[in-house]
Amino acid sequence: MYKEVRDRAISNLERKRKKVRAMQIVGVIFGSIAMFLFGIRYLMHPIDRPYMFIPIGIIAVIYSIIHTVVLGLPFVNNEDISEEDIEREVIKVFRRYKTSELDNLTLEEELELKQLEKVIDEDDEYV
Repeated sequence: MYKEVRDRAISNLERKRKKVRAMQIVGVIFGSIAMFLFGIRYLMHPIDRPYMFIPIGIIAVIYSIIHTVVLGLPFVNNEDISEEDIEREVIKVFRRYKTSELDNLTLEEELELKQLEKVIDEDDEYV
């Protein structure tokens, strides 16, 4: 049972890493568009050049909103998956499992779940 929960936790973390990679690609695309608009700025009449900062600012705000919605606040996530991250995710997955029906457990699996429950109850930092 613990192995299944751990595998599911690792797959959840991998999914999160794919989201981070996708957001990096979106960031490169938005940055390229902003640089293109900044370059076009020099082809415009000098009086109209400051107005090109409006769409560049809008692009920056849109990217910030998308990043915050998909990944949360920027610069908080660590790219490496550590054992501590895996254990936190295992506990989250276990709590989801706990709410569903758990039948057909062997004695070893029940002991693993009881041990995991003790870790959850004793350690408040795994919330």
